[in-house]
Amino acid sequence: MTQYRFERDAASLGSLASEGELLARQAAAGDAPAPFVAAHASEVGADAGDLASVVASTDAQGGLASKSRELAALAHSVDSLLERLEHSPDDRALATQVADHLGAIGDRAARLEASA
Repeated sequence: MTQYRFERDAASLGSLASEGELLARQAAAGDAPAPFVAAHASEVGADAGDLASVVASTDAQGGLASKSRELAALAHSVDSLLERLEHSPDDRALATQVADHLGAIGDRAARLEASA
């Protein structure tokens, strides 16, 4: 994985985490119907899972190995969190927790992107 690819993947993760956070906050507030939340959480989670697989299977160049492992783990976490939301789309307490975790992951992804 090159520095450029790492930066792009970190930016993609940040975007997915932010999209998931927005969805979870809508679910927590009761502003989105459960079927929409479930379907969208499934789609965004699948994208995060794909990103995790790609990052994990790529050989990192230079000093990016540990950052790449962290990025893959964070992407996997986004996938797992959104899967929980997908299966309980009208659980407002869960949605709040998911949103908070996704916000933190988005922040970490931005810091990883900036540090590359």
